[in-house]
Amino acid sequence: MEALNIKEIPMTDEQKQETQSLQNELRKDPVVVELFQRNKLDERYLKTSPWKIRAWRKSYEPCLHCTGLNQCKQRVKGYYDDLEDNGILQTIQTPCKFQQAYMNETAHLEKFSVNDMPSNMYTVSFAKINLLKETEEYLLVWEACRSANIHNQGLYLHGTMGSG
Repeated sequence: MEALNIKEIPMTDEQKQETQSLQNELRKDPVVVELFQRNKLDERYLKTSPWKIRAWRKSYEPCLHCTGLNQCKQRVKGYYDDLEDNGILQTIQTPCKFQQAYMNETAHLEKFSVNDMPSNMYTVSFAKINLLKETEEYLLVWEACRSANIHNQGLYLHGTMGSG
């Protein structure tokens, strides 16, 4: 089977003008400039795929003023469409900075074969405890737990051996 030899898609003068105008607009857009720098994209894509870049820019718009995962307006929460150069300009799903932080905070869950923990406990840590409101007894236990954690020792809290 022979490859198609299409150099350029036929366009009207109006379509050519509109495409040229879009290319100029995208070249000046700081968000598009940042995309090209971040993903090391070749500038030829501004000429060959301006409408795809425009579609990406429109889909990325909600991420520009995002304040967290609870405010995410993307189709897949915490992920945005990104453009990547694999010989062609390809769209891929990429976790945003908030999703990436959440994934880092919950990476330890991958090591559990069974997890009965409620989801609000996934990111609990010693650093998040407000010590100003705790009793002296609690502070002593907290310090023992923290020092065991610093020295990478196991910690037996309560119950029969092997219970947790």
